[in-house]
Amino acid sequence: MPYVPGTRSPGSNRDEPGLLRTAALVVALTTSAACSGGPTERRPPATDSQPAATVQAAGTSRSREEPVAGAADAYAPSRVAAELDRLLGDVPGPIRYFAKQVDLDADGRPELIVHVAGPMVCGTGGCNTIVLTQDGEGLREVATITVTRPPIVVAATSSNGWRDLLVAVSGGGMPAQMARLRFDGSSYPANPTVEPAEALQQHVDGETVVAEFESFTDGVLLRPAPE
Repeated sequence: MPYVPGTRSPGSNRDEPGLLRTAALVVALTTSAACSGGPTERRPPATDSQPAATVQAAGTSRSREEPVAGAADAYAPSRVAAELDRLLGDVPGPIRYFAKQVDLDADGRPELIVHVAGPMVCGTGGCNTIVLTQDGEGLREVATITVTRPPIVVAATSSNGWRDLLVAVSGGGMPAQMARLRFDGSSYPANPTVEPAEALQQHVDGETVVAEFESFTDGVLLRPAPE
């Protein structure tokens, strides 16, 4: 049975091979106060399908009317939707997404981190997280990272000039944990459950860009369910 975002699926089998080694960890994550206003969403306590991580998510929020924070025209909702449609192909809906701008390469221009969710785009191990950057007047895919779950975090550390990413992974009987993804000069690892991704074994500071959510329907609608 595929993983449906916002539900719990302890003991489910992962649809990607190769598991990271088990690690007992507590990740201290701080979030930026620059997020848009609004109430902080409620998060359930960690379970077998959630990473044993402490996420300080004060100030995180999202809006269906303004899905992407910031004023850059490159990330206008219509452009983001068009690029996601191109990357996803003909996968049927319902599909929703959660997105946040953050400057990953310290060039003064933000990248966009998008977590796509829905019954038809997620497997037993999780959903895709996509990193986009501005390329001329359009958008370019930096990475598509499979089998990820929230929280999605931009770490304070960097590799090859780009900030490291932290994602939650679980499923296939393995304990929930956080994985670190380092930029290799051109992209991020596509699968957080195998090398070169790393299981976290220490405290890491960072900014939560996609927090845990109760249901994927909390996200911005990209494609409705077929009629």
